[in-house]
Amino acid sequence: MATDDLETRLFRNTGVISDFSRSAVRFGRTVRSPYLARLGVGDGFSARFRDGAYSVAGAVMSGRAGHSMAAELSAFDGAMAFQAGHKETALSIGSTSFAGAHVDFDVLNAEVSLRWHMGRERIEGGTNESSAGGIAVAMPSVLEDGDRLRAAMSRPVRPGFGFEVPDFNIAYMMPMPVGRLTCSGGVESRATRASAVRMSWAMTW
Repeated sequence: MATDDLETRLFRNTGVISDFSRSAVRFGRTVRSPYLARLGVGDGFSARFRDGAYSVAGAVMSGRAGHSMAAELSAFDGAMAFQAGHKETALSIGSTSFAGAHVDFDVLNAEVSLRWHMGRERIEGGTNESSAGGIAVAMPSVLEDGDRLRAAMSRPVRPGFGFEVPDFNIAYMMPMPVGRLTCSGGVESRATRASAVRMSWAMTW
């Protein structure tokens, strides 16, 4: 259900990540907080109230993995958003809380998105602190009119608060007389400290 100022949604057996703001540069792992995905899936209710360029959103969900809730305060049509959430499990371990923010802004001719979230999970004998975040940049008309370069450096959910061993992704899209050429590549780091390098290209008409 939606009005000019209020959007509501009832859902079954799904997650809540799509109910929250995403970064303007939709590339790499900086698009939305990975902690939102970790809230799991279930049945619940979400709502967003808008007042001009500002909005408040929230979601409550119950599933097999436990009960979850999340909230967001966003400004400037989502260019800045503060998010927090909590998942409570029936077990003595696994309950998780997180909080963080993202901000989108322009630097000269480039769009920039910054995101950083921190979490705390209850484990056997104590708590485990973690963080996730990244930076993404999009630049139009780098070499010629109509092309676009996007790059992102991001850190998946990892213990601690550093930015060591981040993922790096890059893509360049260039218009051609008969279509568009896209070249992309990157380095992705696994939790085991192993890294995977990938490269690809595609032509679309």
